Amino acid sequence: MRLFVTVIEAGSFAAAAAQLRVSPSIVSKQIAALERELGARLLDRTTRRMSITEIGERYFERCRGILASIDEVEDEVAALQGTARGHLTIRVPHSIGILHLGALISEFCGTYPNISATIATDDFPLRAFEMERRSDVAMHLGPLLTPNLTARELTQIVWYPCAAPAYLERHGAPRSPADLQRHNCLVHRSVFADARWRLRGPMGETSVSVTGTLAANSVMILTEAARDGVGISLLPSFCIYRSIQDGSLVRVLEDHEGPQRHLHAVYQANPMVPQRLLLFVDYMADRLRTPPWRDCF
Repeated sequence: MRLFVTVIEAGSFAAAAAQLRVSPSIVSKQIAALERELGARLLDRTTRRMSITEIGERYFERCRGILASIDEVEDEVAALQGTARGHLTIRVPHSIGILHLGALISEFCGTYPNISATIATDDFPLRAFEMERRSDVAMHLGPLLTPNLTARELTQIVWYPCAAPAYLERHGAPRSPADLQRHNCLVHRSVFADARWRLRGPMGETSVSVTGTLAANSVMILTEAARDGVGISLLPSFCIYRSIQDGSLVRVLEDHEGPQRHLHAVYQANPMVPQRLLLFVDYMADRLRTPPWRDCF
């Protein structure tokens, strides 16, 4: 049952085999044996594609429920023994996942060797989490709009306007937010869809419309462009703190800062939350209480 569920969730025999660390031929043989035992075809497969049959879809849903019940029982036993084991599927935002959360999750698995993890990076992990309902937890950066989920705040992230010293030498530094209109500004199209930067300063919040030669939906791309001296960008602390430390980027308008976002761990509201999930959330909250970028700004 677990192998069959893994095949459906992974989308192919090859992907399931990689996840289970076995050969694709073993997966194929086990599925064929399961179909013989049931006397029903669960999957239609050719050399190019695989699709689930109507019987397979119903069997898949029942298997998921049965396996979830087994996992709950095992979690109860583990809790009584003071131990935790099992697998977590974790959805994380793409940039902070690559730059920071992946290492912390790997560290967590090293601390708890009986717990394994699968990391999925997404531009919108909470949206994917809500749609597919197969992950255990989503790390969400931004406002929370879904009240029927449990969320725990892990850390705060502030966006700062910054540029390379070489760019400022050529074009000068802005003295006020309004001066940004005369500069080449590199805009994050998802976060600032209206191309307006809202900056908090000594006189309150200022909104300024910016333009430039480059826009992207990746803070990593924008950070590299800013480091290369292309222009000024408004970027999150987790992405730029090392560049601030080594001097390849400097803050502009130092008495101003951009929006503040909260990173949450979000999971299904459930009276029987697995111990491994609670341990994971506690671990991430502890490690992110003092993130490496906190004292750099």
